[in-house]
Formats: sequence, C-alpha cells, structure tokens
Amino acid sequence: MAAPTPTTRQTPTGFKMPDGYQALITFANKPAVQLWERQVKPPGLDGGDGIDTTTMHNVRWRTKANRHLITLAEASAMCAYDPDSYNDLLSLLNSPQSITVRFPDNSTLAFFGYMQKAEFGELKEGEFPEVTVQITPTNQDPTSTSEQAPVFTAAPGT
Repeated sequence: MAAPTPTTRQTPTGFKMPDGYQALITFANKPAVQLWERQVKPPGLDGGDGIDTTTMHNVRWRTKANRHLITLAEASAMCAYDPDSYNDLLSLLNSPQSITVRFPDNSTLAFFGYMQKAEFGELKEGEFPEVTVQITPTNQDPTSTSEQAPVFTAAPGT
C-alpha cells in the first residue's frame, strides 16, 4: 500500500442541533420514574486503545492496530427528583433492561443496560436538590444473553 494521501474535508449535509434542550432518558421497567432531567450525557462510543504492533524491525515509528470490538460508553443524567422515587431507583439499580435516550431532534438511541448508580447531591437551603444517575450499557439482551447492538432511530424528516 502507498503512503497516505490528503483528503479534502466535505461540507456536512446533516442537521446540527442548535440547543441541547430537550433530552430525556427512559427506563423500560419504570418509564414514569419520578425524575426530571436537567442535564443528559448520552452514551459515547469507544474503539478501545490501539494494539501496539511495534517490533524490532521498526526503524523510526511505533506502529499500532485498531481493535475489532467497540464499547458503548456510560451515560448519565442529572435530575430533579421526588423523594418518593427512592424505592423506584432502588428497583432500577443493577436491573438489566432496554434504555432509551431521546435527543432534542426526537431521534432515539435504544440499548440494553442498567442503572449502575444514583448519587444524591447534598440538600442545602437555597439550592435545587438533584440526583445523578449513571447508566452502564451492556449490549446484551437480558432474556437471551445474546449480543445486541444499540439501535439509533433518526428523527422523522432528517
């Protein structure tokens, strides 16, 4: 193969979100859980660290190879909450299920995962009480244990 050659950047044709409002997270086991999202961090994508393929035959440069498996990284949400939701959050903890992130343009990302953590902020006079929920994607159907990729559904008209 020849040396790499420059490629000209092309103008994107898609839709860029002008604002992060309104993003929501839905747990299939409790779609009406008493949480009010204030900030949502959708799951990221991670290809993993490169595999060092350097040998004693390299002359000047260390070489790497890409991995084959990818990771759907953790998601989180900072939310207002009803104290009565404590038992609901407890029931969601470590409970594998389908989780949906709805983006501001109404596109969705559905994946299998579980709520790993619900961390309550300090309760102080003059400050809004919040809980941060951390979600771990599993990419595994909890019923069949088969590997399942996340499903992205574009918003109508995009």
